[in-house]
Amino acid sequence: MSKIVVKLSVLIVLLLIFSLLVAYKAMELPSKEKVSIEEKYYQVDGRDQLRGVKNKKGLKLESGTKKCAMEFSNSQIFFIQCDKYLDYKIGEEVFIEVKGNQLMKIRRK
Repeated sequence: MSKIVVKLSVLIVLLLIFSLLVAYKAMELPSKEKVSIEEKYYQVDGRDQLRGVKNKKGLKLESGTKKCAMEFSNSQIFFIQCDKYLDYKIGEEVFIEVKGNQLMKIRRK
C-alpha cells in the first residue's frame, strides 16, 4: 500500500508541474490579429520625424534602431525595421502578432 501512495503522490506532483508549465507558456504567447495596413511612415531627411506615405502626417521618431513605422486598421502604430517589412503595401490584409506593445511578426497567411 505504501508504494502505491508514493507513486500516486509523485504522479500528482509531476502533473501539477506540467500543468503550471503549460499555463505559463500559454500566457507568454503573442496575440494574433487580422488587420490591414493603413499607412506606412518613413524617416524624413535624417531628422527625428517620420512622414506618412499616403496622408503625409508627421510622427515623432522614438529612440532606437527602428526608423520606420506602420499604422494598422486597429488604430495601432508600431515602429518596425524598414528593410524587413519593405514589401508590404498599404491596404494589404495581414496577420500581426503583438506581445505587450511590441510588434513581433507580420505575415500574409
